[in-house]
Amino acid sequence: MGNMPRCCCADHVTMEPRESLLTVPGATQEEKGGRLMGKDGGYDVRTETEQLQETVSAFVRSASRGRPVQLLRQLSDPPWLERVDGQLRLSKDLHQMFLTSSDEETDFSFAVTDIRDVYTVEDDGEEAFPKTMVESLNEGELRCIVRVYYRASSGQTLSFCLLEGSPAMRTHFLQSMRVLFTRAEKLAEQSAQPQTG
Repeated sequence: MGNMPRCCCADHVTMEPRESLLTVPGATQEEKGGRLMGKDGGYDVRTETEQLQETVSAFVRSASRGRPVQLLRQLSDPPWLERVDGQLRLSKDLHQMFLTSSDEETDFSFAVTDIRDVYTVEDDGEEAFPKTMVESLNEGELRCIVRVYYRASSGQTLSFCLLEGSPAMRTHFLQSMRVLFTRAEKLAEQSAQPQTG
């Protein structure tokens, strides 16, 4: 790992992961005859699982090449918040995430299994984010931010904040993190089991 992030949340925290991160979404939306209600009120012929697979596949393709992101860094002086273009990259085996900024001040990586939680204003409220950050963003931007907590190689729990392009992109990010985390955890458990044969 390179330098630790100097972003919104380079603070040390003690926290327990929420149950929601450890489960793949799926039971919350009602199916109607094997179809899901579409935005236009019609039915989408794809199942929720197919939609989730498409979302995660698109995220993995993008992150494998280097997914553009906007990092949010909390500053100690006005204007209190700095926005920096960056890139989120996922290793080919989908086990490691890399985050770099265009100004090269942020450059670190962590294992997908080291993700502790992902917070959004919609699910967790504004209090899950630094007050100066919340005050520096408009209402539309608040619906697009995510705060990712992860365990660093030092053993400390750190976090970083990203501003996604839309609430839908934020949801896709969150869904993809859940699926990737669940997949990585399952593979880690399988590799830890003694081989028979």
